[in-house]
Amino acid sequence: MAARLIKQGVGKTLHLGFGGDVSLGGLIDQSLPNSVPDPMAVRDVKVARRQHPLLQRGMRTAEVWGDSVGDLQTGITTVSLVSPLTLHSQRSRSAGGGAKRQAQRAHPLQVEALVDANIDFVTLANGHSMDYQEEGLLDTWAALDAANIAHAGSGEDREAALRPRVLGATGRKVAYFALSAEGCGLRDAAGGEIWAAADRRTGIYHFELWDAR
Repeated sequence: MAARLIKQGVGKTLHLGFGGDVSLGGLIDQSLPNSVPDPMAVRDVKVARRQHPLLQRGMRTAEVWGDSVGDLQTGITTVSLVSPLTLHSQRSRSAGGGAKRQAQRAHPLQVEALVDANIDFVTLANGHSMDYQEEGLLDTWAALDAANIAHAGSGEDREAALRPRVLGATGRKVAYFALSAEGCGLRDAAGGEIWAAADRRTGIYHFELWDAR
């Protein structure tokens, strides 16, 4: 009986780690062996390579975190991934028309940086997961699934986007939900956020923060 309780985690401490927004795009993506075309980051990359010898020879995914990897180690570690992992090149439209300027994107192979840091779960319920349209979100799912990194906060419809992911550690199970009050600022004909998952629309789980319902 005692051995069974120990296996189930009774008496053990489970530490949960929560990080903020993590972007593997822009300068970081351009400094790694595989990268996506990003004309807007070219100038910054040239400046950074002159200032940092490490970037002159190129960077490895394990070096993205510097000396902070040890601080990230918990029973279950989660962050918010704000750079879609995709090769899809077409940005989403902004509210003012034209492509969204502040768009994030990273090569799908940059998922290795999350693996190197032992990230267990990422939330995709944020204002950047749909920066490169539905295709970018689908590519992100594929990259995370291939790396065995759990994710929530987006789905093929609203029900799926709210569905929790259950992770286990020290004999316990923890359910993670991911919701976002952040939207793209662009509304559809029904007045809903254009990136929000709906009954027949893929997207993130979005809710109106000031909606009393």
